[in-house]
Amino acid sequence: MGNLVNQHVRFIETGEFLIYPKPVLGSSEGRLIERKQMSTKTTFKRVALVAVAALGLSLVAVAPSQAVPQVDTLTASALTATAVPGAAASVTLSHTYLSTGTGDTVTATVSIVSMPAGNTALPVLASVTTNDTGSPTKVVSGLTASTGSVAASTAVRGDYTLSLTTLTTGTYVFTVTPQSGSKASALTLTYTIADTAVAPTATSSRVYMRSAALNGQGSSVALLLDGGGYEQVATYNSSTSSNTYTQATLKTNLGTQIATQDASASNVTALTVTGGSTTFGNTVASFGLILGNGDTITASTISGAVQNIGDGAGNAAGGFTLYAPQPGYYFNAPGFPVTVTVTGPGTITYEGAAKGKTFTEANTNANYLQKSYSLLSDGTLGTSTITFTAGGVTLATRTVNFVGPLASLSVARAATFGGSSFPVATNTGAYVVTAKDANGLALPSTVVYAFSGTTATATIAASVTTGATGTATFDLVGVAAGTTAITFGNASTAATSTITATAAAEVTGSTATTVTLTLDKAEYAPGEKMTLTVSAKDANGKPVADGSRALIASPTSNVALGCTVSTTTTLLAGSATQTCYAPATTGSFTISVTEGAATASTTKATLTVTALVVNSAETVAQAAVDAAAEAIDAANAATDAANAAAEAADAATAAAQDAADAVAALSVSVAAMIDSLKKQITALTNLVIKIQKKVKA
Repeated sequence: MGNLVNQHVRFIETGEFLIYPKPVLGSSEGRLIERKQMSTKTTFKRVALVAVAALGLSLVAVAPSQAVPQVDTLTASALTATAVPGAAASVTLSHTYLSTGTGDTVTATVSIVSMPAGNTALPVLASVTTNDTGSPTKVVSGLTASTGSVAASTAVRGDYTLSLTTLTTGTYVFTVTPQSGSKASALTLTYTIADTAVAPTATSSRVYMRSAALNGQGSSVALLLDGGGYEQVATYNSSTSSNTYTQATLKTNLGTQIATQDASASNVTALTVTGGSTTFGNTVASFGLILGNGDTITASTISGAVQNIGDGAGNAAGGFTLYAPQPGYYFNAPGFPVTVTVTGPGTITYEGAAKGKTFTEANTNANYLQKSYSLLSDGTLGTSTITFTAGGVTLATRTVNFVGPLASLSVARAATFGGSSFPVATNTGAYVVTAKDANGLALPSTVVYAFSGTTATATIAASVTTGATGTATFDLVGVAAGTTAITFGNASTAATSTITATAAAEVTGSTATTVTLTLDKAEYAPGEKMTLTVSAKDANGKPVADGSRALIASPTSNVALGCTVSTTTTLLAGSATQTCYAPATTGSFTISVTEGAATASTTKATLTVTALVVNSAETVAQAAVDAAAEAIDAANAATDAANAAAEAADAATAAAQDAADAVAALSVSVAAMIDSLKKQITALTNLVIKIQKKVKA
């Protein structure tokens, strides 16, 4: 409208009524008409001018229908923010402007540009008043914040926080856009959610296995639980609705809990349970897991989780009160969900639901530091290995054996009775019997029966039940010297036992009739290790029964030994050995003992054993001298042989010369004889020719 007014003003200022054609001179009538025309035009122009001016003034006097904030800005305390999963990443947004009236309003609208897959959390706008100026009215509606309602000529500032709390790691990008027509620029904000904690360690974490099922709240009793039986993360006080444990206090409490559970015999690494189709669906083992990193649980740095669970406190409706502690009150593992893998029979359950052979927590569950699992029977038999991992680290493996009925018995003598005979006495733990199923798995809680073929020789306990390792230990009582067969079976009589194992038990005397001493070598180097063996036989020529026997006494040696001969002899298969060391000097030495109290003789004989100590260096030197002498003898013999060979060669040469001379003489004689013969043949030929001629004539 201003332009319109200006146009009219310009029209008036340069209008035609200011410039008129020059009147024609001479005619008064013409001049009169001209004046009338001028008066009429001037009136119209003036009226138009007044109307236009009034219109312009009326337009200027009316205020706009909506005021426009001046010099408004939109800024952020930072363009980036980071947080661990479960904690808030946040920046502060500030909107400033100069108000032209109470109708001024500025807005900021947040939009999500991008986010990681799987995220369902929205950012949150919230008003903060710490640095506000001008006392604006602030309204947050969803992701839009509005600031306004301030009198004209007021400098205004309104602050808001834009926060994001999520368990989904990754990068989030937001734009913050001001109202239309604003002179402020839009903002681009980048939030990063990442778990900065070190992965859990096997040294700090724990996996406790028990044969008992989980408690009524689905928690392992090996874990740190609250008053309601739930896995404790922060203590909920039902009267004040407050958290009473800090993160540091909780870690201290967990350290105490771990020390107690580590010492508990109820927590085991292997279990044996009954399997088979009749056990399908039964809970056979429970697992309590505590996650931590570092060397100890109290040094763990895992943090940043959220919890919302029942604590066991009943409410008016008969349910449970829920609570959601802040991340700073406890620590968990949002970046490291646990994977449980079952290799072999059985399936895993978690939070009351079957999870199959392999289960990895979803991100929504990964924030729990303490976790409980169960193993169910799937009706099959064999060994099951349960492996717990987190963050690529194997935290623990546990073994559960699903066993079937008894299939075999095996028997072995106890290590202390590994010899050939037992004494006439009670032999505690003489035999160990192992019970196994068809897969070779040891069977606990299995009754094994035992029978002696000749009770006059030895007796044995009627039955023993196998322990956790599937073994039963039997005592054997030696009654008199002799031999008996010991049978182990699965029924109360040997005749009705379908599964058996047997062993031959020989009972011999405990008193020796013959005792001998022997050494392991005839010669020793000075100070060399020696093995001295004491052997004993009873009156029947059998090895004296196993056990400690007083067989020798008063040991002596004619040369100081590098040891003291012990009079303690514990027989195994009729013999006992001990280690001693040869004298330091060369020559013969003898060890002497007298027979001990466990020998049959009334007059105790002296027993001896003799050996030789040789100096290896002297022996080597003498051997070298002997070898040198032998070498000289060999050289002399070689010289004599060479001389004899030379003489024989001379004789052979002379004989050869004689032979050559004889051959030469013979050759001359033969040549003369041949020449004479030729002559005779020639004469004879001539004579024949003459005779032929005379005959023809």
